[in-house]
Amino acid sequence: MSDLTELFSRDPLRLSKDDVRAIVLAYREKRKQFNLGGTLAGKVKPAPAKSMALANAVKSDDLDI
Repeated sequence: MSDLTELFSRDPLRLSKDDVRAIVLAYREKRKQFNLGGTLAGKVKPAPAKSMALANAVKSDDLDI
């Protein structure tokens, strides 16, 4: 588990100023990478093929609503 994930799993009211500072610095670094055109900045993993196939199989016409 990364440091950032661990910080987000804590109670936000119990974070110290250093913890909040670490979160802000991490997001500033990610924003800098995004503005520079970093191809991995802000990317999320694609949905698994199984769930995409299920989503494509069920059409709104198939539902009896």
